[in-house]
Amino acid sequence: MTVSLYIECWHEAAKHKWIESQKHGTDLGDEALHDWFSRHWPIYCRIGRLEHLAGMRAWAEFPMDDFNLITHLQAQGDNETIDWILERAWQGLENLNLINDAQEWALPIDRVIEILGALHLNLAQLDPPMSRPAPQRFATPRTLQSGD
Repeated sequence: MTVSLYIECWHEAAKHKWIESQKHGTDLGDEALHDWFSRHWPIYCRIGRLEHLAGMRAWAEFPMDDFNLITHLQAQGDNETIDWILERAWQGLENLNLINDAQEWALPIDRVIEILGALHLNLAQLDPPMSRPAPQRFATPRTLQSGD
């Protein structure tokens, strides 16, 4: 089943809002939601991308051809390089950092660049949904009124 980062993120943001509101003893409202998106959205998307590539969870924002791509890359061999890249990708390192580190580790740069090209980690750089309204779970009072 394919799910959407743009829908699922609201659950995480709502948890953050509740936790932060509890800490402060008052409902922080949109301020807490904005805080979650500014602090956590980029890594949330990165993790979603890696989950998609690993075949753990299919996300609608990423091409289905990429789902479980890591397994296909590992079938081509050079699993040590792939594992090295993935370990650092899960830590949030960007492509340039990975390439620089790969040089320091004396890894085959051409293969590193080839793997990074296949993974398309930068597809995880999605715009945050703050301009979109949160999904409605219940009718708002306005939707219950008739005769507007």
